[in-house]
Amino acid sequence: MAAWPLGGARARLRLQLAAPAPANARVQLMLVGRLLGVSGARLASSAPACGGRACTRPDEVQVLDLAPEPGAQELVLDAAPLGMEALAAPGDARYRHIVLREGALAWQALPAGQGHRAAAPAAVALLDRRGRSLWSDGAPSEAARQI
Repeated sequence: MAAWPLGGARARLRLQLAAPAPANARVQLMLVGRLLGVSGARLASSAPACGGRACTRPDEVQVLDLAPEPGAQELVLDAAPLGMEALAAPGDARYRHIVLREGALAWQALPAGQGHRAAAPAAVALLDRRGRSLWSDGAPSEAARQI
């Protein structure tokens, strides 16, 4: 989490398709934040998907149904992040591991006796469908930062 990009007003997300998109293809994904634009596809539909206690509005999380352009190999989404005020809702702070501190996301250990017993630490690595490293040793890889 220490290497997470902070303070951005928008993010550009690139989704490489495994093969050129056939006609009538669909890609469904969940977005935390607000979609500002998309290229390589059209937005077929969007449904609000935030129903938890921390949600201030149902559309803070959306399920997007995208119709890729035939032959598209990449979809590009421009998105605004979830407002930081959504993480500052009163009442739930004592149950949250991620908190807003001085305008940035920070890790907060729960007080002893709360939550579940800690599991043994585990190494986590995320790879894309081609086997390229996206996350390792608790931070995004250099390749993921270039996406």
